[in-house]
Amino acid sequence: RQQHKQQVSGGRLKMAQHCRLTAMLSRQISALSISKSPMSMGTSASPLPTRAVLSGASRSTSYLLSRVTSDSSSCQTPLAPSKPSSNGLPMSVRTDDLANTNTDMILRKLSSAAVSAKEAEIVGPSSSSPATKFASSYVEDDGTVYIHPILIQSSRGGNKLKLKPSIVKRRINKLRTYIGAEKRIRHSPWRLNLVCQFAAGLTVPEALTQLDYCEKSRAPLVAKVVRRTANLADIRDGLQYSQLEVAECFATHGTHLKRLKIMGRGRSGTKRRRHSHMRLVLREIDFELKIAQAKTLNQKKRWAEKRALAERDAEGARAEREEIEKLERAAEARRLAEEAAKEKK
Repeated sequence: RQQHKQQVSGGRLKMAQHCRLTAMLSRQISALSISKSPMSMGTSASPLPTRAVLSGASRSTSYLLSRVTSDSSSCQTPLAPSKPSSNGLPMSVRTDDLANTNTDMILRKLSSAAVSAKEAEIVGPSSSSPATKFASSYVEDDGTVYIHPILIQSSRGGNKLKLKPSIVKRRINKLRTYIGAEKRIRHSPWRLNLVCQFAAGLTVPEALTQLDYCEKSRAPLVAKVVRRTANLADIRDGLQYSQLEVAECFATHGTHLKRLKIMGRGRSGTKRRRHSHMRLVLREIDFELKIAQAKTLNQKKRWAEKRALAERDAEGARAEREEIEKLERAAEARRLAEEAAKEKK
């Protein structure tokens, strides 16, 4: 009876290990199976990623991911053994062997897709280094969002990608900023800060949407300052609303005016007419950094969609500026031709 209990408990332990391993690998499959991505080599209809998808993972991990579904479908039925492959693992593994596999070893093999220190710095998109491939994420024409597998892995489990604060600070310091201000506002700074909190930390389109639907009396004033500063960025460097975020938005105390406060029984006091100053800082958005810092896959997808929208807006604004410059040159040439014709007459 004691031997029977040990056999039953050993079988349950093996089954629990197998279920944990299957769940872990299933999460990797669901994270990496993004349709129409260049990493999937045109096999978006297949439920399993090919070995080319797992370019950062080890070969044994690619093999386990390719076989885990067939093993889990026949949990009690062992598969027929076959010839070993080039990586040392057989092409078909029994369920017992998969359950007996050391889970720590599998986790170490999955973590082998971590990027190097140079790749973690995320260089600009114009470079062709592996770091650009690490930071590559985009939205295709049909709306499909593609995120690099390393970035997907960085948002799951305990194997998260952590950027050094010095790297983040250095990248933020290189971004362009635009300062807007509004002085001597006849409003309480405490109440004005309540309105500024609606816009702080958001992109410019999101901040304007929040302020348009805000019922506070000074919401239109804050929206006016945001639009004025965003137009300044467009005039100086050609940045559009979708390329900017509200880095700072707050109100400080101004010069409070003292007035007479009439009270009952012949008494009087002092009341203060509150005034405040508003400060706004718009900063260029570093989309690669935002995608790398996002904690979940959905956040990474949203930032990828925002970057695609910003690129479209920038391209449209660039084409519009080129068209205006072309028309101005044509008008200038026409004016010079008319002046030359008048001089000849």
